[in-house]
Amino acid sequence: MKRLILTGMTAACFLGATLAGAPPAPETPEVAPGKTEGANGVNFRSFSEPLSAEGLIIPFRQLKLSSPVESTIRKIEVKEGDRVTVGQVLAILYSPLDVLDTERTAKVLEKTEFAWRANDRLSKDRIVSEDKALAAKLEYDVALIESQRSKAMLEDKTLRAPWDGQVIRVLKEEGETVGRTQEIFQLLDYSQVYVQVYVESRYLPYIHEGTVAEIKFAADGSRKSIKSVSAKANFVDPVVDAGSGLFRVKFLIANEDFSIKPGLSATVIFNKVNRE
Repeated sequence: MKRLILTGMTAACFLGATLAGAPPAPETPEVAPGKTEGANGVNFRSFSEPLSAEGLIIPFRQLKLSSPVESTIRKIEVKEGDRVTVGQVLAILYSPLDVLDTERTAKVLEKTEFAWRANDRLSKDRIVSEDKALAAKLEYDVALIESQRSKAMLEDKTLRAPWDGQVIRVLKEEGETVGRTQEIFQLLDYSQVYVQVYVESRYLPYIHEGTVAEIKFAADGSRKSIKSVSAKANFVDPVVDAGSGLFRVKFLIANEDFSIKPGLSATVIFNKVNRE
């Protein structure tokens, strides 16, 4: 009997000590109105709650122009800051010998064409054989190929602007020898600009191409020139960066007067993040 009483008292003391030192039971977090609880217990913003993110203004196109062949720069036709149009000559790399070779092949082409057409007429009148007329035609074809090859070589040694833009760097001087793919010019086109912003991955299902946002930026970098425009998302990167958990969104903005300078920061405000 005494043994039973002692055993009961011991169990009661152990239970009391356990209850006294035990941590409080975890409470179930309450989700605030207008918010949705995620899979990991993170409270997401509602679709109608504004989302703001800092972004960067980047040019529409930027290019490093190099020579396709090894040659010497004979003449540079532009300087840094010049605005250029598509097809405009930026630099000449061909030599006078290249020009003379092109002229030579053009004359050879004229000669062989005359011989071919003369033999073709005589062949029809059966004055010369068809074999001779065919040989004259083949000589003309070879001369045509050589002429086209010579013109293509001149074009390879003529650097032209691939699109309308501005020269921002001239990296070589006249008289310098450049190797193949060696950079000579840097061109920039910011008649349109992108505003690039990184957003948390939890918003990926709700932001898509066409999503409208308000973009605020200082056009020339000063607070007095702050502008605000409305733009649609031009590109939404479907890949989330594993390190940061962010995905990329780009907005395209017209900049015909070139007042918006690439490299400046911008604030992107999603006033309504939804699927519409």
